Amino acid sequence: MVSGAEGIEIKATIPEAQIDKALVRFNLNADNDQDRFIYFFDTPALDLLTGGIVARARRIIGGEHDSTVKARPVIPEAVSADWKKTAASRSRRMPAKKAWSSPPR
Repeated sequence: MVSGAEGIEIKATIPEAQIDKALVRFNLNADNDQDRFIYFFDTPALDLLTGGIVARARRIIGGEHDSTVKARPVIPEAVSADWKKTAASRSRRMPAKKAWSSPPR
């Protein structure tokens, strides 16, 4: 585990020829998949990404939709204990206005 992190999410691009093996390896099938549409927002010059911000909306078919604003990179030990406590008490569903650790400039 990475020091200070609560968990690690791994995303991978799997070559088409290896998809069936990956589904079997990770016990995935049509019964436990989730159809979603994911949209990322930025300027044509990628100003948000350049500034370390990722803005995303996710539409989950048959489920709840959400939107997220993320700061990247995140240094786990730099996240305050108060922030972690607040995020945990709200089941990690924080409104974007609470995502800033310092006032906007």
